[in-house]
Amino acid sequence: MFDPKSFEDPDRFIPGRNWYHYFHFGFGSHECLGKYVGMVMIPEMVRQILLRPGLKANGDIDYQGGHLPQRYDLSWG
Repeated sequence: MFDPKSFEDPDRFIPGRNWYHYFHFGFGSHECLGKYVGMVMIPEMVRQILLRPGLKANGDIDYQGGHLPQRYDLSWG
C-alpha cells in the first residue's frame, strides 16, 4: 500500500482513495466476509470518536521508525 506504482503520493493520507488497491480485508478466496460492512462501519466508528467534544491529541502519530502508525495518544475529558 506504500508502492508509488500503485498509489499517488503513498506516504500521504488521502481519505478518498480507491479501495481497489487495498489489502486490509484480504484478497480473492481469502477476502473477509465482513469486508463491505467493515468498509462502512470502521470509518464511521473512527469518525464518531474524533467528533467527541474535548478530544485532543497529546502529540504526533508515532511511527516508531517505520511507515505504519504504532501509537497516537489522545485524551478526552
